[in-house]
Amino acid sequence: MEHLPYWFYDHLSDILSVADMHTLANNFTASECWKELWKKHANNRKQFSLGIYSDVDNLNISFQHRLTTNGRTSFTLEEVEEKNKRRYIRIDSVFVNGCTSLPRAPWCDPKELSEILASAVPYMNPDCHFDFTGYSIWFRHTRADLMRHLKEVLFVGLANVNFSSISLEFTGEESMNFLRKQISLGYLKKVDLQGTWPTITNEVICDCIEHDRLISLKVDIITVAFELLTKLVMYWMRKDEKIVMKVKGNWDLDQTRKENEVLDELFGPQREKIHPRVPTRSATLAVDVARRFGGHCKKVIDFRCE
Repeated sequence: MEHLPYWFYDHLSDILSVADMHTLANNFTASECWKELWKKHANNRKQFSLGIYSDVDNLNISFQHRLTTNGRTSFTLEEVEEKNKRRYIRIDSVFVNGCTSLPRAPWCDPKELSEILASAVPYMNPDCHFDFTGYSIWFRHTRADLMRHLKEVLFVGLANVNFSSISLEFTGEESMNFLRKQISLGYLKKVDLQGTWPTITNEVICDCIEHDRLISLKVDIITVAFELLTKLVMYWMRKDEKIVMKVKGNWDLDQTRKENEVLDELFGPQREKIHPRVPTRSATLAVDVARRFGGHCKKVIDFRCE
């Protein structure tokens, strides 16, 4: 690797995190090159959070956007580009706020918001977080056609961003397609589905598990199919790192089946080591991780049924 030209390292440094460059500087023979690049990026990179805000006037929705750093200083995207070299701008989270507006930030319409998002996408980190959980508040205050346009702007404009974590409310077909797209990209590690989600979400979560990167899954309300329940338990059991899964709702289980049959099918020979309570419509499946791992809690699983 030490025989590669400098421009290769320089280009690669734009993709890597500062922590990754520090690791390379300490471990590779071309350490001086990586030390130089690490210091350059550590001193110049700026991390921002992109917030999208709204207001409704006579049922017409308008938007503001602000990039904040350290939770305090805020700028528009244009101001950030003026103050910083573009190669050092990074956006690590995008959140949509449906009930707040900023007193001095400029307003824009949905078309202008779409253009702003398109300009911001190249700055988004591969481990970026996306949060769109204010839908129910927005929907109460604006027309359905404007809400549909907003969802198209967000979910189409951000569909190809490699988010590593997302928090979503179900807003219809657009949100489901967005979730499918994010799963297909293969970067998702944390999924937080708030509110009530349809039964088809079982298949989507199963697809997410197949990518083998999931470390946190939270679903507020869903009818859980037995196939998903099985996949979640098997996935959790074979992982060494901490896995957090919290799923609430009704279990789509054959109520005529005996409880022991359900447990045997789920856990097989591991059943005696795990000591779960049976998943029913009024109970909680809680796994005694302390017993299984001799007091060292390496994993957490919490299938809640209410």
